[in-house]
Amino acid sequence: DDVYFAEEALLSEYVLNPIGIIYTGCVDNIDRKYWYYGQFDSSILDITLDVLEIAGMSWPQRGSPVTVARSIAAVVNYQDDRGVLHGKWKGSFSGGVPPTTWTGSPAILEQYCRTKSTVKYGQCWVFAGVTLTISRALGLPSRCVTNFQSAHDNDGSITIDIYLDAAGNERQG
Repeated sequence: DDVYFAEEALLSEYVLNPIGIIYTGCVDNIDRKYWYYGQFDSSILDITLDVLEIAGMSWPQRGSPVTVARSIAAVVNYQDDRGVLHGKWKGSFSGGVPPTTWTGSPAILEQYCRTKSTVKYGQCWVFAGVTLTISRALGLPSRCVTNFQSAHDNDGSITIDIYLDAAGNERQG
């Protein structure tokens, strides 16, 4: 089994722990927020399986933890596959909930299941918390890792492409 943990401490941290800390903010202003993952709440497994259906995952694909993890990451984002959360980082949050209001994943997932529509609004840490909840509900060992500066993989190559000219100066690809 690709996701088996024999060591109880690791199993407890990466699968069984229903509460964690998510770091938020920006590189110059880091804060922490307690997050309730709730992967064992009574409705979460059924919602998680519905999310996998929405992602269009076939049963054979569900045997690969890598494929499952990538599908979860895609379907949590509303821009992909009729996803769970609509991201918004500035402006008015009318028509939804300000991301700072959320304290856990179950309320978001239950709203998504109940309304059959994208939940407004999330930011990076909210996406991370929901992704972690779905992963743990399926038994995928997961933890939340915060990144405050990163590249964005726009073309699906899973590479960071930096192009340099003959003088070593960065140029457009």
